[in-house]
Amino acid sequence: MNRLEISVERLERDGGGPDRLYVIWCRPDEDEDEVLGRHAVKGGASDPQVRCYHWKGTGPMPEPRWTSLQNMTDDELEYALDSLKASLIRNGRVTAEDLNELEARRFKDV
Repeated sequence: MNRLEISVERLERDGGGPDRLYVIWCRPDEDEDEVLGRHAVKGGASDPQVRCYHWKGTGPMPEPRWTSLQNMTDDELEYALDSLKASLIRNGRVTAEDLNELEARRFKDV
């Protein structure tokens, strides 16, 4: 059984919950959608709880797993947020200026 099959089997066995998501990490030079496509056995990647983020850490990437925001490390949260921001900009949903303005407002209100 290859790594992909093991990951999918674990995904199907462990299942998610309303506050959980299945996180798959990829290298910064990889396309997140392509990585999700490789994990899309039995429709898994179309599940809104399945996410792929760029791992920017110096250590090894974490294994794909069910988790929650509360259980993610600070580094994982930072990298996930960076990936989400880049995806929103890349897909034209927001501009970099919009995100900068939102962050400026958030820190101003703190």
